[in-house]
Amino acid sequence: MSVGPDVPSSSDLYLRARATEMVEIEQIDREEFGRALILQGYSAIRAAEMARELPDNDGALQMLARHRRTALPSDVVRLVIAARIYLFEDESQEARRELDQASGAFASRVPWDNDPTQEAAA
Repeated sequence: MSVGPDVPSSSDLYLRARATEMVEIEQIDREEFGRALILQGYSAIRAAEMARELPDNDGALQMLARHRRTALPSDVVRLVIAARIYLFEDESQEARRELDQASGAFASRVPWDNDPTQEAAA
């Protein structure tokens, strides 16, 4: 049986899988997995139990965790890194300036008073 040129062969998939590193599974990954099970019709109790018992190397759990990590926009990643550096490593003016610039990307999206019903001033 012939497959198209864009469909990887089983040996290609095997080699790619062997080269893939496992990502660390966090609690949020298990919670998301449990929610997906509930959407498939499992009871909340059974879904929570299944999500808790899955090994960290479960394929579906690994895929979900990878997707969650890649879904982070670069401005969020930049802000978190800048905040960590400023708060835990370097309180210099340069680190503070980087944190200010990174948080500036959110100025129009996050109200100053943390009230999500109010629009922030542009």
